[in-house]
Amino acid sequence: MSNIRLIVIIIFVMVIVGRIYAKIEVNYFDSLEAGTSASTIRIGDVYGFSSFAHGLFENPASLYRIYKFSISAFQTEFMDDVKYQNVALAMRMPVGILGMGVTQLGVSDIHRSDELSSGEFVSVGTFGYQNSLYKIVYQVSQSRYLHLGMSANLYQMTMDTVKGTGVNMELGVVLDGDNVDVSIVLKNLIESSRIHYVDSGDYSDLAVKYDVSEVELSSNGRTESLPLISIFGFRYRLKYLAFYGQIKTLGSSRKFVKNFGFDFQIPYISILNFSCGYREYYKPAVMIESKTSEKVIQGGTIGVGLNLFGANFDYAFEKTFDNIAYSPYQQKHYFSIGFSL
Repeated sequence: MSNIRLIVIIIFVMVIVGRIYAKIEVNYFDSLEAGTSASTIRIGDVYGFSSFAHGLFENPASLYRIYKFSISAFQTEFMDDVKYQNVALAMRMPVGILGMGVTQLGVSDIHRSDELSSGEFVSVGTFGYQNSLYKIVYQVSQSRYLHLGMSANLYQMTMDTVKGTGVNMELGVVLDGDNVDVSIVLKNLIESSRIHYVDSGDYSDLAVKYDVSEVELSSNGRTESLPLISIFGFRYRLKYLAFYGQIKTLGSSRKFVKNFGFDFQIPYISILNFSCGYREYYKPAVMIESKTSEKVIQGGTIGVGLNLFGANFDYAFEKTFDNIAYSPYQQKHYFSIGFSL
């Protein structure tokens, strides 16, 4: 690929970023912040360099590495109650590669409480929360070096009587060199697309009790923005060692987080890979005195991958450096499996 063609592609991507960044807000929580697979988390959660189907959650262009067919699955838990899982499938077509995937982040048995006349709160039932993402991906390769991918995303959220739905798209580019690979992803390209909420709950009793309007208590008709997310990553490969780096920016503030990692293969033992990395990600923003409070969580990761005849088994351990009172929140274990032909 000529240098001129490469420069044109990069300029095109940067123009899109600059054009959309100015108007996007940061609101809706992206469930993929939980991770896409143990194999990605163990290298610092750097996106775009997977050889399995779960790569469609990271960069749709990365599916070019699939020869015929691939399937992957990932599951983990947070705080012993919140469950996260994803499944992805990709197959080579006569032209390009078609992929499909779904992620689900949820918790059940959240207690609904009511206040008695004595001031005591009692449980009056339970409800659940689920954040889902459905993806359809198509990938094509322009040359040995240039690979493109496009994804259509359906977002869904349910919590008690509230349901939210939204759609958006993402674009991915991978530049595959002899020793250096570059991954560029732009998520949520449609700036006018939002999450729209419908609330079927009856808040009349609460409105009377607290002397407020029922509309104030309802989420019906409300919306949230789907923020533009841009992810720029690279990989430098040697014979037995690979170095990964990434910068991820989110929303109109252009604040960014950085990730990096190493992957090492013992000489002459090709089935084992050992990794370590450094990971940053945003804690969901909250409103405090009419100001948005955002926090970057930092963590270190280690892990191992085992590849046996096209089946990949991965484990990752993460230790966060945030000051959290309950220590089990600071460390997490991840497992994933992938199969490719």
